[in-house]
Amino acid sequence: PNTLMNFRRKSCSLKPAVVSPVTGMSAKTSAGNPRPFNIMNKPVIHLIGHAHLDPVWLWDWREGLNEGLTTIRTILNLMDEFPDLTFTRGETAIYRHIEEHDPETFRRLRRRVDEGRWEIVGGTLIQPDINLPSTETLARQFTRGQNYFRSRFGRTTRVAWMTDSFGHAA
Repeated sequence: PNTLMNFRRKSCSLKPAVVSPVTGMSAKTSAGNPRPFNIMNKPVIHLIGHAHLDPVWLWDWREGLNEGLTTIRTILNLMDEFPDLTFTRGETAIYRHIEEHDPETFRRLRRRVDEGRWEIVGGTLIQPDINLPSTETLARQFTRGQNYFRSRFGRTTRVAWMTDSFGHAA
């Protein structure tokens, strides 16, 4: 048996909770009520599986999209091996590339989304430059990205995901 997975099952309480730095409240208790954050409580560790990939930075875009396909295949194979593994991915350009060039992998990915083990996030076409954003650029990114997710997965994203912003705009 895999040591890391056994350690995770036995040693960590991985419960989804987001703590607001402003209010000090975590998202919800199991009863659905806000939960006050107390630093003295047992820490909750969140591990979010994600593969950061910028398909158009310092390489040919075709090579970048194919790296996305290879990464997704690898994660799906790991999900087959480890039933507790979850993952998150944004950027509709990579999903579209997989859909067009490897329909079987795309079907496998959709099954994982339907199971709740794969979270689609971000809602943009590609990781946008938000250092010097324009309203129109961001509106198009989100409109096109969310429309794609709605048409392929029957839902839009619920989580903003800007992992590669090169600094957030003020």
